[in-house]
Amino acid sequence: MSPALSTVRVFTEEMGKTGVELLHQRITRSEIARRVFLSTELVVRHSTSSPRKKI
Repeated sequence: MSPALSTVRVFTEEMGKTGVELLHQRITRSEIARRVFLSTELVVRHSTSSPRKKI
């Protein structure tokens, strides 16, 4: 595909470990975390550019 699209990289190992921890919490306790924040990384490729100048 041209141009190459910018993407957001999600760390699947971290996601898997977090999922297992949440499952364990759910099994052993009645309450679990309501929100989970996982690391991501923006992979900038050729499909992004600087903002356009206003005329």
